[in-house]
Amino acid sequence: MADIFISYKSSDRTRAETLQRWFKAAGWTTWIDRELEEGAAWNERIEQELAAAKVVVVIWGAEARRSEWVVREARAALGDGRLVQVQATGLPLAPPFDVLQAIRMQSWSGAAFHGEKNALMAAVARKLGVAPPAPEPEPGSEGGPLFDLRAIALVELVFEYCARHIEFQRRNLAGEMISPSLLEEKRLLFNSLLDLLRQPGSKGHEDDRVGLLEPMIDGFDRELQLLAPDPRRLQ
Repeated sequence: MADIFISYKSSDRTRAETLQRWFKAAGWTTWIDRELEEGAAWNERIEQELAAAKVVVVIWGAEARRSEWVVREARAALGDGRLVQVQATGLPLAPPFDVLQAIRMQSWSGAAFHGEKNALMAAVARKLGVAPPAPEPEPGSEGGPLFDLRAIALVELVFEYCARHIEFQRRNLAGEMISPSLLEEKRLLFNSLLDLLRQPGSKGHEDDRVGLLEPMIDGFDRELQLLAPDPRRLQ
């Protein structure tokens, strides 16, 4: 049985595998569901690993927030103090998980380093009752902020607004109903982006706010392609 159980959905597999490499490099054993042996009893093995783990790291991506399995695993870990949370979306965490601080990695796509990596490793080490690995220096830490963060937050807001406007127009053209829950989710995301825009630059989180732009551009492009699958219609 492993020291650390990583709970996630398939859309965050790259992130989960990167965390597993970080933990392995620190000398900690980690289990993710890709390690199920062929023919193994899926539910039974997951329950065994979840119960035996000293730490449960939950990656709260967009799909994970709606996953019955991930929420159940997070509740089990929250109840006995084993939970470490990784925030992987711009949305606030839902109750009861909003009472526990999360590692801020909503912009992270699984790259080799993130400004919150040291915080994550320290949090896991505390749960394991061991000393954390030596902290890695953050890229650009010897200088000032590398980016105009307010300008980036504004661009993020614009891209998200355009993507959602196109999405709603596409749904209207297709005769699809827009559910109140979808509208509420988008409202929460916009509020989070506005908070980023209003905050002064925070040293050590530049990569978090810059990296958030990439998935927003991807979402904007995806909505354009769904609206007009023939690229020539966008020229």
